[in-house]
Amino acid sequence: MRAVKYVGILCVLLAAFLVSGEYRRRVKKRVSECREFLAFLSHMRVQVGCFLKPAKQLGEGFESESLTDAGFIQALATSDSIGQAFSLCEPRLSLSCEEKEVLSLFFSSFGEGYLDGQIKLIDATHARMESLYASLASESVKNTRLVAAISVTAAIGLIIFVI
Repeated sequence: MRAVKYVGILCVLLAAFLVSGEYRRRVKKRVSECREFLAFLSHMRVQVGCFLKPAKQLGEGFESESLTDAGFIQALATSDSIGQAFSLCEPRLSLSCEEKEVLSLFFSSFGEGYLDGQIKLIDATHARMESLYASLASESVKNTRLVAAISVTAAIGLIIFVI
């Protein structure tokens, strides 16, 4: 009976560490995707502002591991528009609803105006995503620590209850 109790305690501790590890992995993925969409917006700004590239060619020369994993880079090459490419990969993204909404609105309206309007749209979206990224980066550290502390505390509470 004592061995079963110790196995149960080990299972509870393992579950606590797995939960906090999975949360940390998801937050890291979300931060990475947000950062790489910011890099893509900067890339777009240069491609549109300096080289006058059409929307279909904006993904050329841009490399991103997170956005490739989500399917965005591949969708850019095969889709008719950037908005369509984003909508194809949106379910696989780890971004929050607000971040997805900002990007979806931007990508769906991109390519419908003149050059100056497109550059202003890119700059406004970049500024909005930068503020979302700053709050995400500061909150993610606190939230990751909080989830780890709560998981360990809950595990210890269950262990005390079992003993």
